[in-house]
Amino acid sequence: MTSVKGSVRIRESKKDQRRLALIAAGMQLFVEQSFAKTTIDQITGKAGFAKGTFYNYFTTKEDLLVSALQLTQDQDLEQTRRFVMEAGTVVERLQRVSDCALVWNVQYPELGMIWLGERLRRGLAQTRSGFDQLIAEVITEGQAAGALRSDRSAEAMVLEVEGILLAYVAAWLHNQEGMDLTPAVHEALAGYVTGAQNA
Repeated sequence: MTSVKGSVRIRESKKDQRRLALIAAGMQLFVEQSFAKTTIDQITGKAGFAKGTFYNYFTTKEDLLVSALQLTQDQDLEQTRRFVMEAGTVVERLQRVSDCALVWNVQYPELGMIWLGERLRRGLAQTRSGFDQLIAEVITEGQAAGALRSDRSAEAMVLEVEGILLAYVAAWLHNQEGMDLTPAVHEALAGYVTGAQNA
């Protein structure tokens, strides 16, 4: 006989599987035919569920996209962390975090625009992911090592770095031909860290 605890775990596992199936179906459709042309009916149909199932997990397509990106970044976090922390300086580490984040935006600009809009609409704290945790770690370690000023909170500095990334991605999304995104972000981060270093 299955214990109550065991049946709860099975239910949670099935719930997780359904959520992941909806995310996979939604992301595949967003990439294949665009976010705008994808309907919730198509997402649930592709995942093999009734339309109502979608609303057990997400409120909107945007909600699914935010969840998908947070999940993707969190899954890749350990590998990304090793790559980032191999770099010697705070600037190089922040530039490596930005490189990992920007790859996706460049590859999928339409989805990048929606992700950016949702981050601003919902608030950065509500859409934090593995990359944001990594920025916090780089800054905290930089402060502990004396490479960054400690009279400002790490939280404020994380917000400022996130602001740089969001501003440059937004500018690039609106003017892709006129900006080489990665070098522009690298230069902005280097300038920020220079200003944030201990005197």
